[in-house]
Amino acid sequence: MTIHLESSSHLAGGVTERRTRSRAAVRAWDMQIKSWLLRNRPFLVFIPLAAATAVWTLSRTTLGPARFALFGFLGLGAWTLLEWLVHRGMHADTGIAAIERLQDSAHLRHHREPDDLEHSVISLRHSVPIATLLFTLARVILGQTDQALAVMCGVLLGYLFYEFVHLTAHAQHPLPGLRSLQRMHLRHHFGHNDCTFGVTSPLWDWIFGTYRGDLAKRSGKSSSATRYRLSHSTGSMVSIPSARAVATSLRSEETNRTGFPY
Repeated sequence: MTIHLESSSHLAGGVTERRTRSRAAVRAWDMQIKSWLLRNRPFLVFIPLAAATAVWTLSRTTLGPARFALFGFLGLGAWTLLEWLVHRGMHADTGIAAIERLQDSAHLRHHREPDDLEHSVISLRHSVPIATLLFTLARVILGQTDQALAVMCGVLLGYLFYEFVHLTAHAQHPLPGLRSLQRMHLRHHFGHNDCTFGVTSPLWDWIFGTYRGDLAKRSGKSSSATRYRLSHSTGSMVSIPSARAVATSLRSEETNRTGFPY
């Protein structure tokens, strides 16, 4: 009788342990799925939207491929400027509490938590209204729905490229042909957050004089950190490694591990 009870207890314990492991595995899988969806939500929504818009515009309107490409290119160029303006505005010191709270929640948090990939992409509750507003603005300016749709295809293409470069840079995933853009954005985070606001192109940084390479290398200074404001609400200042310091400390180990010299 005692042996039977001990055997039953052992079996029950084994079943409980297997159930616990199974639940933990399900929770881990759920977290992986959620993380993947959060990181990829712009691509899951806007790639089909841009493709459907392009197909509908080319098949149901008289715009034609050549004019569609022209207006799409204009939209792409407009995105690069919009990207620079918004990013620059997120770092503007206005002294207005409401704007500073917006800057902090919309962008400065990302500077405090650059490895949080799930929140590195723009949330749909922000990107969808912005896209709607931009289409409305294009429709009012151009006066033609087909032209506005072609412009929006270019804007969406630029936005998707922005999210791709931004996400792969923070994931330390180097890609051929994009490493200069990835390094440029990482310098913005780890050395010169008060400049180099372009992500998909350095064009507007060159035009407005905000492009910076490795300033420490240019000036010959060996300072290993740059201080900058991480939060308008707290006004806290912290030391963040400069691009040169990052390059020095990570070049050997990160290049060997990921092939991505900062």
